[in-house]
Amino acid sequence: IFAVAASQAIGRTIVTGALELRNKESDRLNSIQKMLEALDGSIKLFEDGFVIDGSQKLTGGVVKSAGDHRIAMSAAVAAAVATGNTKINDISCVDTSFPNFWTTLSEVGLESSKL
Repeated sequence: IFAVAASQAIGRTIVTGALELRNKESDRLNSIQKMLEALDGSIKLFEDGFVIDGSQKLTGGVVKSAGDHRIAMSAAVAAAVATGNTKINDISCVDTSFPNFWTTLSEVGLESSKL
């Protein structure tokens, strides 16, 4: 979700020292890149982090969560600011950490028609 926020912020966001994100259950840096790029976002990865220039215009698209609840939730937040509709594959993984996520997102104003 931080990467999504960075894509909407003014200016450039640089993250370093995050090598551990490549060695968790999956390569989360790579997953973040795929998620943003699926929504026409832009991110430059390096070994231990990334650079994101802000004020990006995200569009709808298809995001593969790869079973990672963090990526699915990030894509849902991105859908809130993207134009068009976003399809997130394998959203059941969100129940791992936040079973009421979809209800909560709806309560804060995300149109379910965008997902």
